[in-house]
Amino acid sequence: MTQRAPQPLPDPKRFLFTAISPQPENTGIYAYNSGHRTKVLAGGTMAAAAQGYLLAVRDGQLIAYPFDEERMQIHGDVRLVRFAEQVRSFSVAGNTLAYWAGPGPQARLMWFDRSGRGLGGLGEPAEGGSLSLSPDGAKAAVVRDSGVWLLDFARDTTMRLTFGPGTPTAAVWSPDSTRIVFGMQQGSGSGIFVKQVNGAGNPEMLFRSPNRLTVDSWSRDGRIILFHEEEISGKSAIWELLLEPERKPMPILRSDFALKSARLSPDGRWMAYVSNESGRDEIYVQTFPGPNGKWVISAAGGSDPDWRGDGKEMYFRSSENTLMSVAMEAGPEVLRPGIPQILFRAPNIQSYAASADGKRFLVAITPEDSEPGSIDIVLNWREELER
Repeated sequence: MTQRAPQPLPDPKRFLFTAISPQPENTGIYAYNSGHRTKVLAGGTMAAAAQGYLLAVRDGQLIAYPFDEERMQIHGDVRLVRFAEQVRSFSVAGNTLAYWAGPGPQARLMWFDRSGRGLGGLGEPAEGGSLSLSPDGAKAAVVRDSGVWLLDFARDTTMRLTFGPGTPTAAVWSPDSTRIVFGMQQGSGSGIFVKQVNGAGNPEMLFRSPNRLTVDSWSRDGRIILFHEEEISGKSAIWELLLEPERKPMPILRSDFALKSARLSPDGRWMAYVSNESGRDEIYVQTFPGPNGKWVISAAGGSDPDWRGDGKEMYFRSSENTLMSVAMEAGPEVLRPGIPQILFRAPNIQSYAASADGKRFLVAITPEDSEPGSIDIVLNWREELER
C-alpha cells in the first residue's frame, strides 16, 4: 500500500491521507489519529476537510461529503461541487477553495496498421476521449467534454452531434451506423441517450440514474445495449438495456470492485470486460447472458478490450502503451484464448478503435506539449455550494 496527499486537520495529532492498495477494497481516504488509522471514504484521489465537509476528487469530479471531524465520519447528503468541473487537484483553507481544472489533454488522431506503421493523421490536435468506429467504417465518434463529435473520413469533416448541458462519458454506434448511443453526466446524475447521426431530432433518453453511467457496446442484432454504472460508494455494475420488445434495464454483473468496458462479441455469446479484482485492471471474458464460465485474457494488466468483426481475435491496451492481440477460439460452451501478442507500441496512447477486419487502428495520441489546464479560486465556496 502507498500513502500520499496528507492533509492536516485542526487537531495536530490527526490528518487525512490517500491510500492506494493492490487490494481495491483497501484503497480510499483515511484519517490518522494518534497511531491509528480509520477508513473514511472508499476511492478518491485526494481529500481535505473544511467548513463541515470532506471534499474529495473522484473521477475528475469534486464531491462534498458532510463530515463530522470529531467522529471522523461522513453523514448526510452528498453534494457535487458543480462550479468545479474536470478537477485534477485542489486546496482548501477556510472559506477559500483553489482547484486545478481543465479538459483532458489534446490528442492527435492517427491511423496505424498492425505492425505500427503510420498511415496518416486526421485533423489538428484537439481535446479527445474515447473513440468508436462506425460498423460501415465510414465515420468515427470522438467523445470530448464539449460533446460527441463525428469524423467523416470521405469528406474529411468534423461535426458536433450533441449540444446542451452535460459531459458525455462514451459513445457507441448502432449496428446499422445510423445512430449513436451515449452516456451524459448531468449535475448529480447521468443518463443514456440515443441520437440520429444525420443530426435530425433531439436526443432520446433511454435510462437515467443518480450514478455515473458509461455506454460500452451495442449488440449486432440491435436488441441490447451494455453499460456500466459507478456509484459514489465505489461499487459498480454492468447492465444490459433490452430495447426489444420493451426497454428494460437489468444488472448482469455487480461487484465491490471497479467494472467497466463491457464488450459483446459479434455473435452475442461472450462478454469481455475490465475488472480490478486482482489488484489491477485485467481483461476478462464470461459467457453471455449467464455467467457459466469466466476466462482471464490479459496477462500483465489490460484495458479497452475490442473484438474483431468475426470474433476470432481480441485487442486491448497493456499498461505500457502497447496494443495487444489475442486469438479467440470458441467452442459451444468453452472459450480458448491464445497467448497475448504485441502488435505495436506507440507513445502516449489515449484511446484507440480497431477496424472490423483488424487491419487498421485509429489511435488518439497525446502530444507532449498539451495545455496544462487552469487554477481557479472560489471565495466563500460553502455558500456557493449550498446556494
